Amino acid sequence: MIVKVDLVRIVFLLVVALQISSETINDRLSQLKNSYRDHEAKNLVLFIGDGMGFSTISAARALRGQQNPKKLEELLDLEKLPYTGLIDTHCQGVFAAESGCTASAMFSGIKPTPKTLGVSNVQATSCDSKKLKTSQFSTILDLAKASGRKVGIVTNARITHATPAALYAKTSYRYWYLPQDIPKDCEVESIGEQFEKKNA
Repeated sequence: MIVKVDLVRIVFLLVVALQISSETINDRLSQLKNSYRDHEAKNLVLFIGDGMGFSTISAARALRGQQNPKKLEELLDLEKLPYTGLIDTHCQGVFAAESGCTASAMFSGIKPTPKTLGVSNVQATSCDSKKLKTSQFSTILDLAKASGRKVGIVTNARITHATPAALYAKTSYRYWYLPQDIPKDCEVESIGEQFEKKNA
């Protein structure tokens, strides 16, 4: 049996179907945009798995699957959260990441040089306090405080560690935790002193 196909009719039906579905999609997107306008977020909570990426999450899922084969296909709890963001946080001038500049990038959107916190275009261990002051940038914590919001840091690492310290510290070396860690001829504040001053 030979079926004669009217190509023009098929194309017309496809165009009509696509138009209807795109109108439906556009209507739904408009509804979503309008519903979100009425619901401003009251809080922001960042869960940061230091060094975490897709491969780490996959490895965690694989380990759980080995321990309990019934859960092999289940998502991890963190994958069930309603919103997920991805960010490329390598350091300025280098593709390899380290906690100081990656946390600074995460909290500000600016990629500083390796081993620095909250400053841009400054080399690690620089003692140029004038350049350090002029190269500081704001983080989400700074912006939230400036707008009158209450802020807090919860960490299972020490508060002077690079990841939490990137929220508040402005230094050319992430390992200058305390005054005794800084060279004697270098007149800059340690990370601990900055934390104490900002929370006095």
